[in-house]
Order: sequence, then structure tokens, then C-alpha cells
Amino acid sequence: MTPDEWHDLVRGMLRAEMSRRGITYDQLVAKLAEIGVNEQPKSLYSKVARGGFSAVFFMQCLRAIGCRSVNIDQMPPRQNRAPIDWLASHYIAY
Repeated sequence: MTPDEWHDLVRGMLRAEMSRRGITYDQLVAKLAEIGVNEQPKSLYSKVARGGFSAVFFMQCLRAIGCRSVNIDQMPPRQNRAPIDWLASHYIAY
């Protein structure tokens, strides 16, 4: 996978978890603040839109929204299909 495809995959994973729990960006900002992570709504949206954030930030977001685990064994095989398309139909979280 290319670096852009990896960014798409991680961005999609976070967005999928937010969607699954009905969490908006403003709510995520508040939940991050509860665990001591201070983000501005616009800054958070930009980070997620880029998909180029650290593993630490990814874990902070998952923890803040109550995600206990993700299944990375279901990642897409290397093929011409965009990760975001695969994500929509195959991503599984617990």
C-alpha cells in the first residue's frame, strides 16, 4: 500500500468508530478533554481529514470514544481497491 492508502485506512478506521458510536467531532473534542488531551474542533477535524496523525493520537481518540479494540487482521489485501472502499464493507471492531 502507498503512504496515502495507509492514511486513508487509518482515517477511515477512526471515522468508522466515531460513526458507529454516533460521535461528532465536537463530541470527540470534549471526550479527548476528559482524558487530558486538548484539541480545538477545527484542528481535530483537520488532523482526521488528513489522516496523518500519530499512533498516540489515534489511540487517544479510540480510548476517548470507548473503543476497546480493533481487528487489524481484516485489513485489505494489496490490490487496486481503495482502502476506504474496503473499509466500508469489511472493517470489524470490537
